[in-house]
Amino acid sequence: MKELLKNWEWKKLGELCLGKGQYGSGASKVYFDSKVRYIRITDIDDRGNLKDDEMVSPSTIEEDCFLEENDLLFARSGSVGRTYLHKKRDNLNYQYAGYLIRFKINSKIANPEFVYYLTKSPQYFNWVESIKKSGTISNINAREFASYELPIPPLEVQKQIITILERAEKLKNLRQEANDENNTIIQALFYEMFGNNKYPLEEIAKHVKKTDSRDPTEIPNDKFKYVDIAGIDNNIGVIKEAKEIIGKDAPSRARREIKVNDIIVSTVRPNLNATALVPKGLDNQICSTGFCVIRCDNTLNPKYLYTITRQRKFVNELIAKTKGASYPAVTNNDILKVKIPIPPISLQNQFASLVEKIESIKQNQTQSTEEINTLFDALMQKAFQGELIA
Repeated sequence: MKELLKNWEWKKLGELCLGKGQYGSGASKVYFDSKVRYIRITDIDDRGNLKDDEMVSPSTIEEDCFLEENDLLFARSGSVGRTYLHKKRDNLNYQYAGYLIRFKINSKIANPEFVYYLTKSPQYFNWVESIKKSGTISNINAREFASYELPIPPLEVQKQIITILERAEKLKNLRQEANDENNTIIQALFYEMFGNNKYPLEEIAKHVKKTDSRDPTEIPNDKFKYVDIAGIDNNIGVIKEAKEIIGKDAPSRARREIKVNDIIVSTVRPNLNATALVPKGLDNQICSTGFCVIRCDNTLNPKYLYTITRQRKFVNELIAKTKGASYPAVTNNDILKVKIPIPPISLQNQFASLVEKIESIKQNQTQSTEEINTLFDALMQKAFQGELIA
């Protein structure tokens, strides 16, 4: 473990807290407007913000699970390790769900915002990967989170570091907002061209080609690229990672063949909207059987269909068809039976051409985003190692 600066100490998370980590409520969700909102893992995005447009209410009120200012939540499964620092934001009460764990930071020892920032560091996520239990659903329990060690400087130094990181995060968020705006433009363009029930609704299944399965283990020494559900950035709908594997090491779920411009839609936890358009670099590769692979025929433009899969209406239709509590999922057939508007292919192609122009702008922004993210991670690393403040 790296030696810290003078007056810095290594402290376990549990040593920074008032009491032990507390698991959340076991209430189910209901969609009514009340003075209580129910925070689930899926309501927290990867930037630690709440997705207000998706918030629900709990079926039962449990006041001991109401959040207070600066309570720090940790996701113990699913998006394991994701954190959220609660701030008073309106006149509503916020109750948190059972797959989240609450820690109350003792402000006499550590600033809750400082601890929260350290849970965004590369070191923290490396620890999460090393400690989480694998299985159908990865998880870390309250005792394990409490054992996580953080570098804690004096409170005054913590405040100085928070100020620096807040500025860097503001820049990072502004760039992300610009990226999100491009996605909003695409959706607005879609509704302008195809909304208001202008065109007949038909099942996706009527406009797709047959896809194939392939067993990579039959060619044990050949390399291939494998896309699993964890490789999808569900916030922007792209494949962020494809693992290079040799046939003999192929996972049992590595069976679905993908081609350029296929749309892949996760059948597992459809509320997360893990969909993507297959790029040229992954032509003729393999994805998990946890995806429905959709290959458009000549009546359906892939970019047009992909845009539909990114819409809340499409996600809600799949959520309504979901079965299973611990492992909620839909079938390929559920996805292919979703009805979508089918305008003339010439109009779909026109839409796709406009989307490509917007995408070219996004590509130019990508480099800027990566540079900002690299800067932020570097600052986080220096903060974690006690090198940000001399």
